[in-house]
Amino acid sequence: MSQAVADNSHAPQTLPLRGKASGDDEQPMPKFMKRIEVYVPTTLNNGKAVPIKELRAIQKRVMNVFGGYTFYPNLHGGWFDEQHHPFHDAIRKIEIEVVDGPQSVTAVVALASFIRHRLGQKAIFVTIEDVGVLSI
Repeated sequence: MSQAVADNSHAPQTLPLRGKASGDDEQPMPKFMKRIEVYVPTTLNNGKAVPIKELRAIQKRVMNVFGGYTFYPNLHGGWFDEQHHPFHDAIRKIEIEVVDGPQSVTAVVALASFIRHRLGQKAIFVTIEDVGVLSI
């Protein structure tokens, strides 16, 4: 099989994977996407726990907008605020893979804004990285 190039011209070329799945004629090729990680606090600014109904509303929104997610429920983070006061909190990470493009960026910004407003936060931390996704 020859080399394949992702849909967008700035994506790197990839070589085919070695080997085949039993009975398959074609070798699977990775699809280039963006991995989005959204960090959701479990404590509100007033010190109270985020109600589980709010977390479920966020998960429902992610499922409806992006069609799927991976949820990491038991993580911990620490950071300094603008006045250099330390904060420590249990956090939940929602991971989503999206097709690269302006519509995906708009959807991610809208999701972070939804979470920020819903939980009354100053900001929601989001990371974005390039990934190759392979479905076998």
